Amino acid sequence: RPFLLQDDGKIIAGGPQFTRWNADGTRDESFRAEIDPSWSVRSLALDHEGRILVGGINEQESGTALARLHSNGTKDNSFVPDQSAKRAVISVLPQTNGRIVAITVIFREDGTIDPRVERFLEDGTLDPSFTDPAIDGAAYCGVLLPNDALLLGGNFSSVGGAARNGIARLHPDGTLDHSFDPGTGANQGVYALRLLDNGRVLIGGLFTSFDGYPRARLARLNSDGSIDATFDAGPFTGSNISSIATDPEGRIVI
Repeated sequence: RPFLLQDDGKIIAGGPQFTRWNADGTRDESFRAEIDPSWSVRSLALDHEGRILVGGINEQESGTALARLHSNGTKDNSFVPDQSAKRAVISVLPQTNGRIVAITVIFREDGTIDPRVERFLEDGTLDPSFTDPAIDGAAYCGVLLPNDALLLGGNFSSVGGAARNGIARLHPDGTLDHSFDPGTGANQGVYALRLLDNGRVLIGGLFTSFDGYPRARLARLNSDGSIDATFDAGPFTGSNISSIATDPEGRIVI
């Protein structure tokens, strides 16, 4: 269930229901999100104007489960996402120019699925200038860098024809950034990313090794994709790490 902290301290909670809570923990009864009730909300973000971006999965209807809401929850009808395919939206990542990068899954009529990374223009149409990065497996998480480049984590082994096990960095136009090289990468899926102030990145997931180093579910990478060998959290008994945060003192919460 995704959560989104607004600048005013209010918290939006997604999932099977879609609600907003005041900073004191009471429910914000003025918030009535105008989204399809059959959606399961999977991702929330604020765009450059403070509007609420909502991505999710709709098992019942065709089209794209992506919406943009005004701050009070009403639907922004000027945003009409591409409806050419049945598309689940796993993650929404607004760039500084108003465009929206999305980790998506397209459901084909023959029953197959096509994991994608796509970009939508500010009116919701697909951006033809964004290059399909051609990932060969599922992407589960992403984080935008200050220059609008994209770190992508998942259960894939190649991106843009190059070997990239579990993690890759894309240029703002969707092409692979070859200067970010994780070596042999993660031996199993990457489900969580956390960008650090110094350009390094924490990754979490199912993996037990990264680029040949034993790392149980958690690792830290340098800004060029190489493993930071000085960081070793030791054994981890949990089955998976799906979310990572850091507190104001730099301590890690998983």
